[in-house]
Amino acid sequence: MSLIGEQLLNNIKVVYGDVRIGIKLLAEHIDDVINGGLMIARLPTGYGKSSLSPLLAAVINNYGYEYGIGRVIHVLPLRSIVQDLYQTTKYLYSKYGSKLGIKENDVAYQASVMIDEGRKDELFLSPLIYTTLDSYVLNFTKVTPYRTRYASFEAARASIYTALTIFDEVHLFAEVDESRAYASLVTVARSLLRARLPVIVMTATIPDSLVNKLITDTSPGKCIILTMDNSQNGITEDSFRGCRNIAFPDKDWSSTTKLTHEVLTIKGDKVDEVVEQVDQYLKDGLSVLVIRNTVKLATKTYRKLRDRIKGKVLLLHGRLTHGDRNKVIQEITKERTGGSKAGRESGEGQEPHVLIATQVIEAGVNVSYDALITDAAPLAQLIQRVGRVCRFNECSGDGKTRINILYSNDEEYTNEAVKRVYDLSLVEGSITLLRRTEELDWRVPRSNDPNSYFNLLNMIYQDYYNNLKVDYNIENSLENIDELVTIHREDATNYLKKLCNFVRETQMITLITKYEECLGEENRDALKCIEENSVNVDLEYLNRDVDHAPLYRNLLKIRGDRALILIAILREGRAQVEEVEVPLNRITYGSVISCRRLYDLNKYVLARVKALGNLDKERAATIPLGFLIKDNAYIQGEGFEVDING
Repeated sequence: MSLIGEQLLNNIKVVYGDVRIGIKLLAEHIDDVINGGLMIARLPTGYGKSSLSPLLAAVINNYGYEYGIGRVIHVLPLRSIVQDLYQTTKYLYSKYGSKLGIKENDVAYQASVMIDEGRKDELFLSPLIYTTLDSYVLNFTKVTPYRTRYASFEAARASIYTALTIFDEVHLFAEVDESRAYASLVTVARSLLRARLPVIVMTATIPDSLVNKLITDTSPGKCIILTMDNSQNGITEDSFRGCRNIAFPDKDWSSTTKLTHEVLTIKGDKVDEVVEQVDQYLKDGLSVLVIRNTVKLATKTYRKLRDRIKGKVLLLHGRLTHGDRNKVIQEITKERTGGSKAGRESGEGQEPHVLIATQVIEAGVNVSYDALITDAAPLAQLIQRVGRVCRFNECSGDGKTRINILYSNDEEYTNEAVKRVYDLSLVEGSITLLRRTEELDWRVPRSNDPNSYFNLLNMIYQDYYNNLKVDYNIENSLENIDELVTIHREDATNYLKKLCNFVRETQMITLITKYEECLGEENRDALKCIEENSVNVDLEYLNRDVDHAPLYRNLLKIRGDRALILIAILREGRAQVEEVEVPLNRITYGSVISCRRLYDLNKYVLARVKALGNLDKERAATIPLGFLIKDNAYIQGEGFEVDING
């Protein structure tokens, strides 16, 4: 074992003591790809994959220069995971940083999320950066965040090309109906591999068919696949598509808590039955995680639970303001950094609680609950959700059914909870297999065991990824930008304007509520307050038809035929916040908001501010912060009124 792997193992021992065999193998083989290559790590939920980044970044920070590597960039599918891992790492560095040779402020993040006392790094210059695929691809293409436009737009791209990149929970980037994310992932990874950079792909739920497709689409010159498989008697190695394919057992990794599941056939949304089941679990002293597939179902369930049961009830979904999301995530993760069990309130004698969430909780957020009630979903998503239950084998083996999966052929339920979110055939196939498999092992992967999740995963997804096509418009655009080394940021932005988004099917928009309460703050504090009161939504949501009119008509603050945008004028450390009116025909095409017209909005706003005489000869930056929404459109802690009552 050479330098990087050896030092990584030393860091693991410093922080955690014992080293699991899968982690040890990953450390041993990381040196094989450090000078360029792909590693695919298939390790179960709760095994400690994501916790490696802080320890690896400490090694790279001290020794990476010998390999031309200056940082670790950890790319994630969900903002909630970015927030969780950032806060966990900051705590870890504060406690062990002196022993690891790294400082607390050496970790940063870049995503459309606000983290209390967090440090954003728009240019990816820090030793460890947690980010989303959206932010990563924008920096890869030189389209750096708007507020850093005076910085060299090559800086972030240079950071990427001197980094070890980790793509985590990669199954969430590989959905057939949203192929842009997958196209961006494999195109960027292929570019990094051509440049002889190390790329690590990790997830617990990547079936053989997706491994095969990733190797085909990234064409790695060097490749290692690490798979935990307790069907093996020892470490085995063969070749798979030209890659070293290493399978190993970890007999010490077994669930002492047997998780029994039950598929509950329901009618309608079954909110009342969910409330009854949660109430029973709470009376038994169990903390409960409820996952609903849509914001509407989640908020409806939250309201019923809040009104009908005693104890703490929390709500988490993607259309909460940054401030509201931050409060909930801090509430459910604070116990882990405080030394007690995640998913529980800290302190002796505290009552169990219930968290109602959407998919934002299902992957990467390191919390543990005693029981789960969840809407039906594809098997990969269900495995991740079950991974939040008895995560640390802390539950008693009392034989209780701890996993309740809601499903129905009822048209009302299918339309609201399934079709709007997932591939219906995947969900139906998953539910059919789960009904047949009463003794499913949700935790331990065994390739020859029909009752192991690993086996079922390969069965369900055997043909699914045959329909996952690379979006060639995305691929060609990213390759053109990458190959034209001297391409200017504005030219790269024109590619983005044509496609609207490199990663998503639609553009993300920032909405701001009740910003007036922030105006008493000093300068930058006011901007932070406004960010706390901001929500990111996609354009498809704003253009959704509600009562024969696009939703934005009922949501945005509109005066006559003009929408209101909040801007910040920054000059010499001072921030001035102002409202700007924008004619609707400047942002719409027909009756809907146009993605391409939104990209011209910055120029219009700047020209409008200059025309009003609000810019002098000082060097000033004008930043559009977001669209203002109506005063009563957002309900604190719950979300948009239209999602709750619409």
